[in-house]
Amino acid sequence: ECEIRIAVYRDPIDKIIAGFYYCQRMYADLKDLDSFLDNYKEYLRVYNYIRIHCRTNTAMLGPDPSIYTHVWNMNDIDSKLLPFLEQLGGKKIQKTRLREHESRTITESQKVKAKEVMAIDYQNGWCKELISRKI
Repeated sequence: ECEIRIAVYRDPIDKIIAGFYYCQRMYADLKDLDSFLDNYKEYLRVYNYIRIHCRTNTAMLGPDPSIYTHVWNMNDIDSKLLPFLEQLGGKKIQKTRLREHESRTITESQKVKAKEVMAIDYQNGWCKELISRKI
């Protein structure tokens, strides 16, 4: 019932890959991305920290992006969301400070598997290609 409902989502493949590498520092049994993707549901069930960082946008934001009045990709926080919030609040907001990391490369087969694992986000429209068509 709010006038403004904001959602910030992350590209599903970027989300799970970044979540894996972030959580890998916490859990020694997260040895490689392939094993993680193959056992994704089990890892979510067992490890709360992985559930927090690796679950789908759908699990966090719901199945329907259209319930939000404003939907932004995480990469658009500084360029689109912050100016919007600054206009609403009348004050300057500090830019986002993202964690720095080494560049990550994933194989095509890992990308395909990651897309399968995050399929619900594509079905529900939580990806840049579908969101940009709706906005």
